[in-house]
Amino acid sequence: MSILIYNISNNKQEAISNKLLLDLAFQMRNEIAHGAKSYDPYEYVKLGGEKILAQAVYWRMKSLVAHMIVLAIIKMMKVPGMKTLRFDYEDITKLIFI
Repeated sequence: MSILIYNISNNKQEAISNKLLLDLAFQMRNEIAHGAKSYDPYEYVKLGGEKILAQAVYWRMKSLVAHMIVLAIIKMMKVPGMKTLRFDYEDITKLIFI
C-alpha cells in the first residue's frame, strides 16, 4: 500500500497525510463492518491530531480512490493480459528515477 501512496502523493507531507487518511478510513470501515460502532455524519473523528467531521473522511477518500483507480487502469492498459494488479518496487523506482 505504501508504494501506491507515493504514487498518488506530490510530496512527503501529502504522502503522510494520505496515509493517515487511509488508516482512519480503514479503521472506521472495520468498526462499521464488524458492528462495533456507527458514525453520525456530524460526529467528529481525529485525523492526525486534527478533529474533522466523520463525513469528511468519505469526501477526502473519494478523490484518493478515484486517483488509485486511474493509476490501476493505466497500469493494466500498459501490460496486456494482466490478471492481478500489484504496485511494486518497479513502480516506485520509476517515480524516483524518471
